[in-house]
Amino acid sequence: MGRTFEFVHSEYTEVLRGKINSAIEDPDILNRNWLHKPVTVQLTALYVGRGRPRYTLMSLADVHPNDAHI
Repeated sequence: MGRTFEFVHSEYTEVLRGKINSAIEDPDILNRNWLHKPVTVQLTALYVGRGRPRYTLMSLADVHPNDAHI
């Protein structure tokens, strides 16, 4: 896996794509621990003008299990 992620928003079925910060030493941990599991994530969004946001996952501490199945 590269240093990118994809999360599917549960309510809108929108795919959020972005980059994984270099502070996360092992980005493959996302696949090992969270692939196809409901999670809550906190992302940093960068907006430039009226363009689409660019998301970054800054830390693995920003990924939490979500037991609420929608």
